[in-house]
Amino acid sequence: MIHVSESWRDREALAAHGKSAHMQAWVTERAVLNLTDRNIRVYETDEGTAI
Repeated sequence: MIHVSESWRDREALAAHGKSAHMQAWVTERAVLNLTDRNIRVYETDEGTAI
């Protein structure tokens, strides 16, 4: 299992990241590694509060 958690300023920043060169390389590498099953979720939240 691979778990990735990222934080983006807004949806435009996320879309730009998806089009970046390193993400295109990851798409290719993921196929080579046979990592085909993905469960991608977007959650909107604030920065939280330290306790």
